[in-house]
Amino acid sequence: MKSFAKHTKDDAITCFQDNVICKVPNTTDQVQWHQDYSYWPLDRPLGVTLWVALTDANEDNGCMSFVKQSHHLGEKCPTNFVPGSNQPLRPDLPPLPIEEAHRGAHPFPALNGDIIAHHPLAWHMSSGNQSADWRCAWSITFLHPDVRWSPQHAPHPFNLSEKPAEGDPVHGPLFPKFRRRLHCDAEPT
Repeated sequence: MKSFAKHTKDDAITCFQDNVICKVPNTTDQVQWHQDYSYWPLDRPLGVTLWVALTDANEDNGCMSFVKQSHHLGEKCPTNFVPGSNQPLRPDLPPLPIEEAHRGAHPFPALNGDIIAHHPLAWHMSSGNQSADWRCAWSITFLHPDVRWSPQHAPHPFNLSEKPAEGDPVHGPLFPKFRRRLHCDAEPT
């Protein structure tokens, strides 16, 4: 019989945030090219975002587009990915090359219930919703256990509400932990 190493509480992944994202029908408003990590007050981009389609998403109603392999290109300066957001710029980071992103864009249509997983450094955007129906999705971000707070990395509402200290682990009632439970870990019944 194989032996499996016991997992510790420290290996649990953290649910960092979740959002329901809805695109209003008949709108040209786009979510511009960006990387999620650029907006998080965290010390490293170790995690995954799950984008769950709550309605069908296609090119007509604003499905997401990605640039393949862009997560290997390092962190870029945050963009104003939503009109009027006035995102503070980071002069220490190179700009995200918007024209290059447009040339390398690959749309990712999804059916209701499909899940798209992406890296925090992946370049992505979504076009406007030209259809007569709402386009909705649920975005859930999970972090690796080694990720720590870094409030200086980016402005974020958590910097005000949670007042995290540099280097502290991400924990508390707003950040549930999940760990896998192997079948062999189950208590006998």
